[in-house]
Amino acid sequence: MPTPSNPAMLLELDLSWKGSTTPHRHARVIHWLKRRRPNLKWSDVVALQWQKYASGGADLAYMFRANIQNENTKEIILQALISMGMTEVSQYLGVTIEVDASGIGQYADSFFALLGTYHGAGPAYLLAQHRSLFGGRVIRKVQVWSKGYSWRTDSSSGDIDFFIPAQYSLSLRCRATAKLLDEKN
Repeated sequence: MPTPSNPAMLLELDLSWKGSTTPHRHARVIHWLKRRRPNLKWSDVVALQWQKYASGGADLAYMFRANIQNENTKEIILQALISMGMTEVSQYLGVTIEVDASGIGQYADSFFALLGTYHGAGPAYLLAQHRSLFGGRVIRKVQVWSKGYSWRTDSSSGDIDFFIPAQYSLSLRCRATAKLLDEKN
């Protein structure tokens, strides 16, 4: 029997059987599975686009996640900044949080909390999964700023004193590191 050109499902029914309103229970089912699309993540799609349009160069320096609307990410941004003692976040350039090559920095907890958000994890995963494409780059700096309005936090209660509907942005700065490539080999 030839394979259908657009595989789906073929049913061969026993039409001589007449005892129920559900003849499909006694049908012979011939089933071809459709080819499944690969389960691509955001990081895989970005890597493919980078490879196609940037000729796969390892000169990536910045990744921006702008106009963040995810409430969980915004809450973690706020908590990270409060834990750093920040009372005000300005428009771009905002606040910069850095770690060194060993992952140590004055505000390392805030840095890694931001990388663990929905908007930080994608770029981190992109660099981890596609090391050779991006030259072993890792994220060392995160910048947070408010788009259009400066806002203030009340660090004693954790509430926001002045906050016009949030449009946060993140800038993730990457640094090349040959050590990661050596560890992979």
